[in-house]
Amino acid sequence: AAASPGALLLWDVDGGLTQIDKFLYSTDNYIKAGALLAVGVLNTGVKNECDPALALLSEYVGSSTSMMKISAIFGLGLAYVGSEREEVLELLLPVVADTDAPLDAACFAALALGLVFVGSCHDDICQSIMGALMERPQASLEAESLSRFLCVGAGLLYLGKQSAVDVTLELSKTLSGSLGEYCQHTLETCAYMGSGNVLKVQRLMGLAGEHAESQADASADAEAAAPAAAGAGSAA
Repeated sequence: AAASPGALLLWDVDGGLTQIDKFLYSTDNYIKAGALLAVGVLNTGVKNECDPALALLSEYVGSSTSMMKISAIFGLGLAYVGSEREEVLELLLPVVADTDAPLDAACFAALALGLVFVGSCHDDICQSIMGALMERPQASLEAESLSRFLCVGAGLLYLGKQSAVDVTLELSKTLSGSLGEYCQHTLETCAYMGSGNVLKVQRLMGLAGEHAESQADASADAEAAAPAAAGAGSAA
């Protein structure tokens, strides 16, 4: 509920921050986290000389409280979507690259960076995300559903860039398990979104239509097929 003023007062930075500010002083961490997210939503796509989103949210990126840290990270992603702001890169890239950092924070940092640098094919971000996927324990990645945000963050970097994704796509094939398949399909889906590439559409439709041979494989296959199904529609 504390995050809703960000949407209700969207783009009204001065008036919105006045309404949201009181929630930032709450002793309830959930309310405070919601207020941080509201700041990000409020400032989405807004260019402001004072840069209130960066000033307010950067303070909480290093918070020891998980929900506030994540809200600040995702708030930055929303506030600076498509802007390619170097200040955001400097704040969030270390969170992704640090394999000792909490996995949930790293996942949201990857997603936020994907939003901020969407379609940029940014090498440093991509290498950090793929490094996190390869270096973190496979069991913990498979067990945590949020780890899919690492794949989505990488995919967003190549949104609509088609063959520019080829090197990263080949690298993703070294990842094992259902997460590896999910990463491959997500990268391919994002890269060829809106391209009208008939061969890619046919390939993704084929992947989405595959059926598991046993019940044990059904869940993993369904998860891997999800981005392929979405990709077939978006590429067309």
